[in-house]
Amino acid sequence: MEKYLDNCLFRYRKLNNDAAKNIDALKKNRLYFSTPANFNDPYDNRIYVDKDKIEFAIRENWEHMDDFLNRLQESDPTVAHFGRALWMSDKKTEFQINFLNTINDLIDQIRNNYRNYMKIICFSEEYDSELMWSHYAENHKGFLIAYEKEDIENGTIYSKDKLNKKIKLSKVQYTNKQVDMTESIHDYLLKYCLPSNLDVSKLPEIPNRLLTDMATTKSESWTYEKEWRLIPRTIDISQENPISYAEIKPKAIIVGTQCTSEDKSILANIAKGKKIPFYEMQISSGIQYSLEIKRII
Repeated sequence: MEKYLDNCLFRYRKLNNDAAKNIDALKKNRLYFSTPANFNDPYDNRIYVDKDKIEFAIRENWEHMDDFLNRLQESDPTVAHFGRALWMSDKKTEFQINFLNTINDLIDQIRNNYRNYMKIICFSEEYDSELMWSHYAENHKGFLIAYEKEDIENGTIYSKDKLNKKIKLSKVQYTNKQVDMTESIHDYLLKYCLPSNLDVSKLPEIPNRLLTDMATTKSESWTYEKEWRLIPRTIDISQENPISYAEIKPKAIIVGTQCTSEDKSILANIAKGKKIPFYEMQISSGIQYSLEIKRII
């Protein structure tokens, strides 16, 4: 029985206020993408930026302001004139403070936007985790859906139009440090957010590898989840990803130890209709704290 589920990943689902939505999605073989802004981990996909390091770089550049204004005089004398007047006035400190506040606000805006733009579907390697059943399946009253890894990777992805093979299944890495995006966000601010007469076209884009690392890295405190994630193959921090849901047929349905008879009956009928196994989790009769799985259909 365990071998049948060996190559599977699992989705823990609730049946309380989410019952109609989750049952409907199961019937239609749909897995809906979520945004990290709605996750229970406030660090999830939160872009880490060392603001002190960026401020230090800005203040270093200010030390060369006279040279910059002299060069600017050749290309834009009017702007150079007003810039020199401001830089030599008693408003200089006020300007610097306001500029640094603007940078901080831009970083916070990028963070917030990205947590609302990214799209993720979460899975776990474990079907018998007591904590996962408690945290993500309504204190064992919910259910769990098993999917073959290969089926997940080959699932059909939908937005307004059908998208094919633009997703990636990745295992979450657990660590005690966030992914450092300071250098990349500094370049991003220069290239896209701040007015400049400098040539910023050659500044590098944020490496997709770095964005993928950020999307699949979590604190060590979440290790018990043994999580995998279905994410876009190419990640863009500047706009919302259009993908909405994946269409993947389940391999099995598993109900929790405290799932009601009525909900069990509904889910068992869905399993029969899809011609897939139906399991029930049970409290172990042994002395150890553990869950056991029993096939019903």
